[in-house]
Amino acid sequence: MLSEGMIRMYSDNPTRGLTDGVEISESTQEFPLSVIVNTKEANHTIVKVALRCDSGFRTTGNTEISISGLNAGKWTVADDDHYLSEENADQLATFTSGLTISDSIGDTNHIVWFKVSTDGEEPAQVDTTVKIHVYGNTVPS
Repeated sequence: MLSEGMIRMYSDNPTRGLTDGVEISESTQEFPLSVIVNTKEANHTIVKVALRCDSGFRTTGNTEISISGLNAGKWTVADDDHYLSEENADQLATFTSGLTISDSIGDTNHIVWFKVSTDGEEPAQVDTTVKIHVYGNTVPS
């Protein structure tokens, strides 16, 4: 049974300020996210995801996103600044190895962007070691 008030993660092109998207989070707050990157050449893939609290809850204080796992160094994250597309986020966002969100996250989508990179010299693989961790305190709205 999932705990009430949790911060959850959503994919499938979620919209800032709405409640759309497909939930990809688990009650452990380790969020599996499937990303396909062409490993035959150096490149990257940008993925848009949303964070939101259960209905009637919001975060208080900072919310931290960290990435761990064997290939965590290939992953970076950026907060949204009203980017219009993956290409726009790729060009304008500042991607880092972790993220601190000081804004309160409520029960509507707060967008973040992930960048997954490859150096072009690795074999194709299914990597299930990378975990995205979201830490924050939630309170009733």
